[in-house]
Amino acid sequence: MLMGLLQSNATIRGQLFCLGLYYIFATAVLRKGLQLHPAVRGRRKRGDLVNLALSDVQRVLEQSNLALQGMMAPVIAVAAILMAASLLGPGTLLAFFVVGLTVHGQMRIGKWQGRNFGDKAQRQGRRLSVLGEMLASVRLAKYYVLEERFRARVTAERRAEEEALWRM
Repeated sequence: MLMGLLQSNATIRGQLFCLGLYYIFATAVLRKGLQLHPAVRGRRKRGDLVNLALSDVQRVLEQSNLALQGMMAPVIAVAAILMAASLLGPGTLLAFFVVGLTVHGQMRIGKWQGRNFGDKAQRQGRRLSVLGEMLASVRLAKYYVLEERFRARVTAERRAEEEALWRM
């Protein structure tokens, strides 16, 4: 219940702040719209410029709810941990610590696997490039007896690709 109150109070206060900014900005835009420069009056209608400016502000206002919830996330997380510790006991803090370490470890493993997958894809691309080069010049390779050279290059690239696969 406390979480809901914290979240709704922050959201309402943030929205009121954004509405105040919207009011200030809309008033300034409307005042400026009344005093358009003569060079602008001929090219643009006053209403179009005012509508454009106010629609941009309206979009920002619509996103304020999500932005405020994101800014309150650390406060809500700390409140949830403290509430769980007070209700369930000190073992909860140990559980949160273990979960935090697990999440950190999973993120490190995921980054490591991502790097290795990128390395494997890069090496596979090199191998396929050598194969494509050989197939594009197959007559030349046969005529000058370059099959062994291409086989050695493809084998070397494949070994490097297999090493990257083993690291995954």
